[in-house]
Amino acid sequence: MLKKVKITEKKIEEQTIYVGLDVHHKQWNISVVGSEHVHIKGMTVVPDAKALAEYLRRRFSCKAIKLAYEAGFSGFHTQRELEKEGIDAIVTNPADIPTSHKDGRQKTDERDSMKIAISLRANMLEAIYVPSLEDDENQGLFRRRADLVKKHTRIKNQIKSLLKKYGIKPEGKYATAKGWTKTYLKWLEEVAKSHKRLRNQIESMLRELDFISKELNIVEGQLEELSQCERYKDRYDRLLKIPGIGQTVAMAIILELFDINRFESFPRLCRYHPDGTFERRQAASRQHDQTKQNAIEAFINRVGLDYNTQR
Repeated sequence: MLKKVKITEKKIEEQTIYVGLDVHHKQWNISVVGSEHVHIKGMTVVPDAKALAEYLRRRFSCKAIKLAYEAGFSGFHTQRELEKEGIDAIVTNPADIPTSHKDGRQKTDERDSMKIAISLRANMLEAIYVPSLEDDENQGLFRRRADLVKKHTRIKNQIKSLLKKYGIKPEGKYATAKGWTKTYLKWLEEVAKSHKRLRNQIESMLRELDFISKELNIVEGQLEELSQCERYKDRYDRLLKIPGIGQTVAMAIILELFDINRFESFPRLCRYHPDGTFERRQAASRQHDQTKQNAIEAFINRVGLDYNTQR
């Protein structure tokens, strides 16, 4: 049973309080620890940064409030709102939070928030890089493109699977039709007309393919416009000068890496993966690692990005 502390009680004095926040859509769960004592263990609060900040200041007399929560569905919005309220808030990788076997079997919001608070006090948590709101929103557009590409590939595969299921292949003047050319699409329309039982299914798939193709073209056009804005144009133009890097890859580098100076060293950059995790390498040899590092170093020098190497 969670015990709620009355805000009318005398303020608790601490130099610094450490708050573990377990974020959910309809409610938050907080645990608060000081230098030696646990002050709040698993209290449910409304999901509002301003209300939380006001409550903590009413309840505690302290010089600093440090807070951490796991990266998840809420993104960085909560962190930004907490920072506005004067709380030193960080977002951390859930995999970095020390967890025992018992915690795994008896997982509760109270346990989760307490683990975060204690780990934060012990300085065991590493903050995830928080991009600016503008970069974050622009990254969303790039990832929307990636999502559309996946859907585009999926519907193509579904159409091909349907044709294989019934042994339908291009014949006659369409016998040489390959890929997703205008000729191939024209043949698919002819197939729909000649197979009455499959007509509705094929035509539905073709409409979906056409819609996704149009959306993909629109988003790619928007990304092209974005690449010419003052914020990205200089980096974008320099990236295009590198052989093998086109418009899409250039924008991927810009909108996934953001500020390259946030990496402490080249090995950190080598291990970075766009989804915020570190790449899973099976048994890469030292020679392979060194080659990879040298290649990235050469790439950065070629681009001319400002990066201070720290070996």
